[in-house]
Amino acid sequence: MLQQSGSSPGSSTETASAVEYLIRHYARKYSWEICFKAKGVPHVVQCAHCADVKTLILLSNLFYGMRNIFCHGSPQKTICGALRVDRIPQELSDINIINVQSNQDKKKLCKEYLLEQCKKYLLKVAKDVKKNASGMKMMDHNLFLTTQSFYAYVAEITGSVAECIAYKYSHVMLKTKAEKADKSKMEEIKTVSLLSGCL
Repeated sequence: MLQQSGSSPGSSTETASAVEYLIRHYARKYSWEICFKAKGVPHVVQCAHCADVKTLILLSNLFYGMRNIFCHGSPQKTICGALRVDRIPQELSDINIINVQSNQDKKKLCKEYLLEQCKKYLLKVAKDVKKNASGMKMMDHNLFLTTQSFYAYVAEITGSVAECIAYKYSHVMLKTKAEKADKSKMEEIKTVSLLSGCL
């Protein structure tokens, strides 16, 4: 690049911290849907609070590992890689998700119960895929919809984080062009990039 924005990256630790901040910000901004009941309404959730990066990593490995089994039909490398025991959810506490709906809702207890069921469903998926990997021939429709929704969620987060990093370090003329294209979006990118601090 011929012209920098004037900023230079901090240490690798500072950079990792800044990227985690951006991931947490966008993980809370967007949501995804879990489907686990016959003819049921999808349950809208977000990855939550300070542990959401860990949850995203564990669930990403789980769904990516499943994708490998369905696409390639062989679990050997996947079980030793993406679906390794320490890389997928093992306990309910590993799945840090929250309901998007307000806690003030009159049906709070019902929603908390459904959220618990969502976590149990995801944990069951994690255990089933490890136990029955070699016998997995087709994906349950609800699981397919859940996986699809999660991947769309991750794509939103990844794209937004990438935009912040690109804005921070891009060529000045590219910044100017982007700002003219969508001012409201660029304002958010500027603000979040500043708040991340260490990029």
